[in-house]
Amino acid sequence: MSESKYVAINVVISLIIAFIVLIIVKNSAPYNVILQKPLEISYEANIKILDNLTLTETYTFQCNKHNKYRMLYRYWQEPVFFKTSIDKSKPQIIVQGITYTGQNYYVKDHYGHIFFYKREPESERLVKRKAIHNEIGLVNPNYFKPGTYVLNYTALLIPTVQVDSQYARLMLKLADKHMPYKHVRINIEDPEKRISRLSTHFNAKLEKTSQGYVITTSSWKNELLELDFLLTKPPLSIPRQSTDLYKHFKSLSKKSSILPIATKVSNALFFIFLAIVLLYPLLLIWFYQKYGSEKQYTVPEYINFVVQKRKPWIVNMLFHKNADRTDLNAFIATLLDLYNRKIIDIQPYTVKKFLTTTEGVRITVLREDPNLDDYESMVLSFIKANSINGVFETEKVRKHANNRYKLRTLTNYHDSSILNQFIDSKPLKFFSKLLLSSLALLILIFIVSKFSFKPMSEVFKRFTTPLIAIFVNSLITRVFMPIQVFSRWKNDHYKEKLMWDSFARFLKSLAKINKQQVQDIAIWKEWLIYGTALGVGEQVVKAMKNLNIAMNEVWFYPVLHNSMRGLYMSSSSSGHGSGFGSGFGGGGAGGR
Repeated sequence: MSESKYVAINVVISLIIAFIVLIIVKNSAPYNVILQKPLEISYEANIKILDNLTLTETYTFQCNKHNKYRMLYRYWQEPVFFKTSIDKSKPQIIVQGITYTGQNYYVKDHYGHIFFYKREPESERLVKRKAIHNEIGLVNPNYFKPGTYVLNYTALLIPTVQVDSQYARLMLKLADKHMPYKHVRINIEDPEKRISRLSTHFNAKLEKTSQGYVITTSSWKNELLELDFLLTKPPLSIPRQSTDLYKHFKSLSKKSSILPIATKVSNALFFIFLAIVLLYPLLLIWFYQKYGSEKQYTVPEYINFVVQKRKPWIVNMLFHKNADRTDLNAFIATLLDLYNRKIIDIQPYTVKKFLTTTEGVRITVLREDPNLDDYESMVLSFIKANSINGVFETEKVRKHANNRYKLRTLTNYHDSSILNQFIDSKPLKFFSKLLLSSLALLILIFIVSKFSFKPMSEVFKRFTTPLIAIFVNSLITRVFMPIQVFSRWKNDHYKEKLMWDSFARFLKSLAKINKQQVQDIAIWKEWLIYGTALGVGEQVVKAMKNLNIAMNEVWFYPVLHNSMRGLYMSSSSSGHGSGFGSGFGGGGAGGR
């Protein structure tokens, strides 16, 4: 496959990844990220702290898609009741009233009882089937048309609070499982000045007013929206005795103080990483044009001679598939070359057992050769190490040898000194750095999410999706794309590469070989050795059989090839040897 085709494949994959990332992040961020969300939610809460704790929530749902939503809702993790409660000794939320805004509303309480503004059969069936307990919402069995819909209700909250001799501590969790909120505004009324301290367990702008406090922010998907109150006098609530609330409150507030900076950094990284993901296809094209595209050469489509006398494994490593590594063909080609040089002997054999027949090859080392290079020496050492009484038998090695895994080294061999003579791969360091840095950040996010307090871990998770995409993109480019695609061949070695490609095409074409009518055994031996290195050895053997070329290799090559592939597969499968988010409330808004 040509380098330009590899680049095209990489670009298409990166475009698919970019599209997937956009689909994911548009449903998690509180604002539009290029693609419009089908549902946008704005949230406003009014909290009044007196002897009773009352909450008025207003959800503004902006529906942007036809036939998508039939229920727009908010649910709580605490028990919800409508207008009255059965047992006020337990934490609960009592809905006192819902404002009618032209859409039928419902409440499904803690026990599954359903209350409607208008009881309609289709709405009733839908809510019974779809709504969960402790849910308040709007319902339209015929789907909400694109437009704005408002859910507004007031509730009496009876929360659990911690109390000591001086303070009462209330952690009010307004949301933790919800769709993104584009705008959030929380008004806190404190007519009797009961609030001694107030802390938000999320990043927000907090303003003190004459009436109390105003909090504004936006919220990502499933971001914790929790308020931490230190009160001089608690409202109606379920008390839990505690000690030194002031000290514990200050400790958590100190942690919360770093959230604004962390959030700004996280949001900046999110957009930087998202931009990298979206621009990655263009980056690949630019990078290839600058560092990978080669000088154009004109070479024949078919070449019927060995381009240059190089060791077969070097031809395999440099000019067959990825120029960075050898494969199984390099190992088999080297065995054929050693056989041709009379350093080893190769003989096929057949073993019949009951109704099965097993074929293999026996390899015997005939002599030592001081001129062997490192790779050839490793091949010979592997044969010797797995020989029994001086004979290497493929079936016995596959079943019993202890060092079969060494074959993995021979079929995945890398020689940087040779590679550097042919290819300038320095530009690929950019993708290596991108790969390692994204991996390091992902590990950091994992550590933070495990050991940090929940709001901080959620902040770090925001840019996880585009970061994973960067990691996958750089992994594909650096590891799975051939090294020569985004590198440049030195001198005129790219021309040599094209000539080896032409030679492989010739050997692969039986019609072209048959026309040659070559009877010189030495030429056929070369063609078979280098054809094997280039991955077309089986086609050469077919041509030799068609032309009745009298060579031992014609008969043992298929067995050698299949036996070594079986040995390779067996070797490849062998093994060697009370904090944030614990407050009253929870839940959040969404659509279904």
